[in-house]
Amino acid sequence: MDMTPVKPELQLEELLRLLAARLDSSQNPEDFFLHCMEKVARFYDVQFAFIGLLDELDKKQINTYLVWHNGKLLENFQYRLPGTPCEDVINLSHEIIREGAACKYPDDQILAEMKVESYFGSPLIALDGSLLGLFSIMDSRPMHTDSWMIPVLNCVATRFALEIERIQTDQELRNLNHRLMLREQYDPVTGVLNREALEHQLNRLKSGISTHESHAFLYIDLDQFKVINDTAGHTAGDELLRQIASIFINNLHSNTILGRLGGDEFGIILENHDAEQAISIAQRLRDATSEFLFYWSDKPYQLTASTGISILTAATSNEDTLAHADMACNFSKENGRNRVHLYTPDDSRFQRHRDEMLWVSKIKDALDSHAIELHAQSILPLQSGCLYKNAMEILVRIRSDEGELSYPGQFIPPAEKYGIMDRIDHYVVMETLNWVAGHTDSSELVTINLSGQSLSNEILLGSIEDRLKQLDKNRAAICFEITETSAILDIQVTLRFMNRFRKLGVFFALDDFGSGLSSFGYLKGMPIDFIKID
Repeated sequence: MDMTPVKPELQLEELLRLLAARLDSSQNPEDFFLHCMEKVARFYDVQFAFIGLLDELDKKQINTYLVWHNGKLLENFQYRLPGTPCEDVINLSHEIIREGAACKYPDDQILAEMKVESYFGSPLIALDGSLLGLFSIMDSRPMHTDSWMIPVLNCVATRFALEIERIQTDQELRNLNHRLMLREQYDPVTGVLNREALEHQLNRLKSGISTHESHAFLYIDLDQFKVINDTAGHTAGDELLRQIASIFINNLHSNTILGRLGGDEFGIILENHDAEQAISIAQRLRDATSEFLFYWSDKPYQLTASTGISILTAATSNEDTLAHADMACNFSKENGRNRVHLYTPDDSRFQRHRDEMLWVSKIKDALDSHAIELHAQSILPLQSGCLYKNAMEILVRIRSDEGELSYPGQFIPPAEKYGIMDRIDHYVVMETLNWVAGHTDSSELVTINLSGQSLSNEILLGSIEDRLKQLDKNRAAICFEITETSAILDIQVTLRFMNRFRKLGVFFALDDFGSGLSSFGYLKGMPIDFIKID
């Protein structure tokens, strides 16, 4: 180091100017510390200078941040505070030892090894008053300092503390941003990609795919997960998902991308795989899942996986890829679960499924927009003596935006299959009862169809019961029609429903009688008023 004599006041001016300079984002903080140390060393005429930071976990340990010796940086090291002059500095004592430092602290091996004779240290204090560490200068010769030089070192330590605190804050922000990025891209339970990140990977592959390339997508649904989750609890369910994700990872090679789509569903992207390769991998994952035993509270659980496969090509969209794989997965579940099914566009079952899903969407839109229409069909007697002069059955239709009517045979099967028939029943029953309330005529009979799904829907039945109680007694008679198949599917549920609403003066008709091919015996125990022959 160039130690050409310079007037102390000029050295101090250079040091203070450096301390006052504001660092910009392009500057390396270590360069700032190094330049300051060199100015301090020249000002005090010392050989050593170092910054030490308190260990985050062990406050009796110092980790050096920078160690300067005659113009060079030494390797950082750790040392214990007890029995050192640094301990006194950390205790907020601005320690100054002009000579005899090694003798005063005989247990400090570092002082002895470096043959330190003089020592001067000042604590590094954060803005909130917490202790960060210390800044010290040392020399193998006695140190000659005037009293006015002491505040200079304190000033240097204050500036160093501010800069170190800024560096630590910046690192905390980077760590926080990294955690946020992980939270945005990764599933917090399993640690694999989340749905959004998985779809982003599909977009990446789609954007660069050529006409001769293909990628496969696996849609995996765990078959018995809900049972295990409900039986053992959500904590067990989360652990099961983590272990299943590990099984998938262990059975996949590097050219694959695993993600969790949500719930108990996983998605896997197989880059540059054809249908045959994808089926082979899906079968391997299926077998690994079925062979796995999950233990919770010493109780074993076994589950299986249903898998759907679709192929991403230049001619398919990402949305179609996900939808086709989901559709194929549904077929795997419907055909007995623990199966692998490949989507092919020429399979008529997929077209039927698409039509059903389209109807589900249309039904929900029709319910929300009141596009469902109720029609009344007269029921005429074949002979005299009928109790009611007017009888009618309420029929339901859906009118499209173009004015075309759709009939129950088109939309009732998908509504029953996908569990939204009770919403249709609720709409039909309430609209009919509202109409009945404004057309009081006790000589009329109004029959309304109810699906088997609605008979066990307590919320729906409670709403119907409340509305019936509000109606005028001098009103048209209400008759609920239930198909024979629905009635005998769960005879106890049907009987509870009938006995409950019989008390409100409601009649019952058994529709499609004969379609169930059952005996006449169960009719004796059912409070049926009418039978409609299929």
